[in-house]
Amino acid sequence: MRATCISDLHLESVHGPTFEALVTCVENTIDDERDLYVLGDLVEVWIGDDDTSELCESLRDLFSRFAQKQSLYVMHGNRDFLIGDKFCRDVSATLLPDPYVIRWNSEKLLLSHGDCLCIDDDDYQRLKVYLRSDVFQSQFLSQSLEERRVFARSMREQSEAATSNKAEAIMDVNSDEVVRLMTEFDSRILIHGHTHRPGIHQISGDKLRYVLGDWSNHPWALNIDNDSIDLIV
Repeated sequence: MRATCISDLHLESVHGPTFEALVTCVENTIDDERDLYVLGDLVEVWIGDDDTSELCESLRDLFSRFAQKQSLYVMHGNRDFLIGDKFCRDVSATLLPDPYVIRWNSEKLLLSHGDCLCIDDDDYQRLKVYLRSDVFQSQFLSQSLEERRVFARSMREQSEAATSNKAEAIMDVNSDEVVRLMTEFDSRILIHGHTHRPGIHQISGDKLRYVLGDWSNHPWALNIDNDSIDLIV
């Protein structure tokens, strides 16, 4: 198989280097005949598939063109968990559960956004349960686009304030949870984002954890080829 994994772009606009880097990444992925896996937090906030903003329309156009050539897969992050079936139909993408296993030669590659591994952050995990509930999502999506934008800005400000007061270790993955999840899915290799701490970590013998970086300074990608897995800056 040939595939590219990306995450944590946190796009807010089509005007700027991050969106330009995404366009380049998509074009290169088409040229290399690779499938694309977006492992969460494609945008800073997703307020619903009915969003008609310039960014959302540009993403629809970009991904629709990609999906005419290669397969596109999307996973929810903590910022874009409201990406739904309509958007995925519009761009011919497959919405993946988190975590998700893909086959690579004789291996199982375990894909995740990564926030499910940060179990020491109790406040975040409680908020996640609430935000992912049918009750919240139904109430939120029933509001106007402008009302949703105002709410999303407020939530982001609260999140940034809360994060600034948390210890760094709390916002990273829990090592025991990493091993537990990999054991549950019988996988030796885990690929995730979310923590913004890119690198390759060897854990528990021959197990490997590949962490994708965020795109705030430059793009990160992970290329999966028939005989190698490479973290690319």
